[in-house]
Amino acid sequence: GFYSWFNMLSTDPAYGYPVENPPLPSTMSTSLAHGSIVRIVGQNMTDLLGKDEGDSSMTSSNTVVWHGGGVRDYTWETADLGPHRKVAIMAGVLWNDTGLYTGAGTTHRPEPVQLGPLCHECSAGTSLPCNLANIAALVSHARMEIMTPLGQWSTLSRDPWFAGTPVNASEPWERFWPKGLSILAADYDGLVMAMGAFPELVGQRMDVLAAAYSEPDMLDTFVQIGENGGGWAKSGEYLLYVQKIVKSGKPYFISAVSEKAWGVWQTSCSMAYTSACSISNAEVVVGGAATELISASDSDGFVEAMSDILLQQGLFAASRIGDFRVYIYDGVFGCPTEIKESSQLGLSACPPVLDNNAV
Repeated sequence: GFYSWFNMLSTDPAYGYPVENPPLPSTMSTSLAHGSIVRIVGQNMTDLLGKDEGDSSMTSSNTVVWHGGGVRDYTWETADLGPHRKVAIMAGVLWNDTGLYTGAGTTHRPEPVQLGPLCHECSAGTSLPCNLANIAALVSHARMEIMTPLGQWSTLSRDPWFAGTPVNASEPWERFWPKGLSILAADYDGLVMAMGAFPELVGQRMDVLAAAYSEPDMLDTFVQIGENGGGWAKSGEYLLYVQKIVKSGKPYFISAVSEKAWGVWQTSCSMAYTSACSISNAEVVVGGAATELISASDSDGFVEAMSDILLQQGLFAASRIGDFRVYIYDGVFGCPTEIKESSQLGLSACPPVLDNNAV
């Protein structure tokens, strides 16, 4: 469902063209290319959508691309999904004195919620791998909603589709995301814009939350992570994935929040068999290790987390996880440089070599 396309732009001022600029040849919004629906090439918006909807689509699309580019959401229809929302990032370009727009769009809905061990519901209060995946999916889903022209912060606090709490939460309501997972967003001055778990705190200052969590540098940490391209953070007993967003020229951070306690450990369970309990315990250990690694605040913390995992210390002591061992590989299934160059670890801590040709 992810594709890119080029469409000729209309230079009619009625469609958002900035008339103060020199006019370009009008090409009636003819589609030049489309990566997933080839049949629309050569047609224009009126052919595809009818005059009223075609004119409306041209107006909104042209206004976006002629004014620096941006995000636009719109209604689309397919045989599989029927009418549904889509969202695209669009930009205008000039080629051979002709105005075009290019865009990449996708269906505006999150990935399916990941299940926990043995297909049970994933607990948002744990560091299970399924919860890490759900955290990342939620923050991306919410970020795209805010980037749309009509995206409202209140939606992230109150709409269950974004793990929000409805206004009438005392009445039965359908929960899309696992309980305990929610959005936290604020501007760079610390004003809380959205908080799905506690909507009543919207409008408060981040220092109120920082005091509650005994994290005085919470805002500075989240802003720094956002400025560095986004990433994971720990705050007390909570795990967050933080991203930066700019709306109406103003910077914000947006994050998905969950507790990071370990999953439920099945006692009296041997890892020597592929039983239900050993499969569940394996996910608990791997998820715990992944959480410690991705939430390390700096390179020293990263190496420290690797040391605990590989030398079976702290959370990963044999007295805690039994015979389970966690190995850490780089992107090509080799020994990570941080392990080889660590004075604490060294080559002896490198994981077993994975050889596809080994018998």
